[in-house]
Amino acid sequence: ATGHSSSSSNEEQEEQEEQKEQKEPEDIASAGCIADEVVGEGGEAVKVGSDELRQWLREGRFIAVNRRLSQATRAGDTDEVEQELEHCDLERVQLITGRCNDMLATVGRGASGYLGGGKAPGGAEWNYTVEGSNIRARMVQTCHVDFIRAVAGMAEVDLTGDSPMEQSMRWKRGRTMSGLSRRSRTRESTTSPSDSHVRISVAMRSKGFRTDLVEVSEIEGGTPVDTVWQVIAAYPSLRSKADDILSSTIIDLMDEPARAVCVLLHPPPANMHLPTPRPQHNRCPFMQISVLLEPLGELPPGSLRATGATVPVRITRIFDVEVPYAVRKILQFLPTMIMRGIANRTATDEEQGINSYLQQSEILTRAIEVGSRAEFYGRLR
Repeated sequence: ATGHSSSSSNEEQEEQEEQKEQKEPEDIASAGCIADEVVGEGGEAVKVGSDELRQWLREGRFIAVNRRLSQATRAGDTDEVEQELEHCDLERVQLITGRCNDMLATVGRGASGYLGGGKAPGGAEWNYTVEGSNIRARMVQTCHVDFIRAVAGMAEVDLTGDSPMEQSMRWKRGRTMSGLSRRSRTRESTTSPSDSHVRISVAMRSKGFRTDLVEVSEIEGGTPVDTVWQVIAAYPSLRSKADDILSSTIIDLMDEPARAVCVLLHPPPANMHLPTPRPQHNRCPFMQISVLLEPLGELPPGSLRATGATVPVRITRIFDVEVPYAVRKILQFLPTMIMRGIANRTATDEEQGINSYLQQSEILTRAIEVGSRAEFYGRLR
């Protein structure tokens, strides 16, 4: 009897699978788009079409799109997917996914592989190592802040400087920050020269954490989550100036096992025409800064998230830089103790600066509300 029951069950299962195979092409045709089986909340199969894949790209869900491409490759319908997503750079999706996976692996290894390290006064952990022309560094700190502010604070490259009103080109043009610009001018016009403490307070509420920035401008915005920036910086301790071009890519991993958001500052697309470096400025052959933002514990419910409730957020930054020849020559003659001192001082200053910037910056608040990535931040919230 048991054997008969098992046989009947197998026959029913085979019949159901056969019916499914007969219906699936018809369902795909009626939908008019590529379909992929993904498990929904109730365990049922749901369809993922090309429009939804494009939406995923606009939302920074590169991992999910790359997974769909992998499934298409196994199923042998890669050409069809590429036709549906002909306006998307599929190679770039795979490149971003690869760099994100490499970053997650690096974060998982912790402090292993670094030459020196220490802790900043607030508890931030830092490490660095120099290997020929390559500098690798790591800094981990926990900040109590609205999670969306943490994400935006790392992604809005031009707001991270210590004087963004002078360093940000969009601030100077008065476009997306026009509302805050008017408020700041009103404050300044009603402040007498003797009220210096008021002016300092206003400046502090606009200040970022990077002291090396001179000028930053967004030169290309493919999508809100994948943009290209020109960063002009000065490093007095190394007697060097830099003119670097970097992509800023936001990768939403909240639905992935990592349960985090990654911000990659990495080389721009290979086919992009880059402006020549400014006179007497170097350009790094390779630079990548990977930032992983992890909310610790459960996020607040929707009503509290909407009001910007703070949560502990672990911010891990991984630096991987191939320095220009001129800078390499300087580094060769710097004693280890001096290098360690520079690293410790930088970590101490940035630990305090990041906390203050993420918690207080009014320009950052304005960027989240009305900037070019406002819709993305609203969806992520």
